[in-house]
Amino acid sequence: MNVSKKINSQNGFTIIEILAAFVLIAIVIPVVMKGLSLSMAVAADSARKNHAVILAQNRLAEIVVDEDWQDSRLTGDFGQEHENYRWQMDSFDWIEPYVKQVDLKVFWESRGAERSVRLSTLVYTEDG
Repeated sequence: MNVSKKINSQNGFTIIEILAAFVLIAIVIPVVMKGLSLSMAVAADSARKNHAVILAQNRLAEIVVDEDWQDSRLTGDFGQEHENYRWQMDSFDWIEPYVKQVDLKVFWESRGAERSVRLSTLVYTEDG
């Protein structure tokens, strides 16, 4: 007599394994997407802030060279090329005589809030 044994083999996944995989995917995907979304928002904010710093450096240099700092406050924008950014300059006496501090702030909107950067410099007034 020839007795043959049946070999028990599985050729797939069980329902429990499939459901467990779906649950894991349902938990992981939203977390990963939120992380990617947050990373992209932070990168965009960083790029806008970097752009604002460059605009502020250029405008502050123009104010110092043109001696526009002699006015105590000036405001403006950067034209159509940078329409989402505006600036404000304030100058006031510093702690030393014949020296003024010039502050330039650049403002822009990001994610529903107003953001800003501020650069400062000192200028010699020559009068006294």
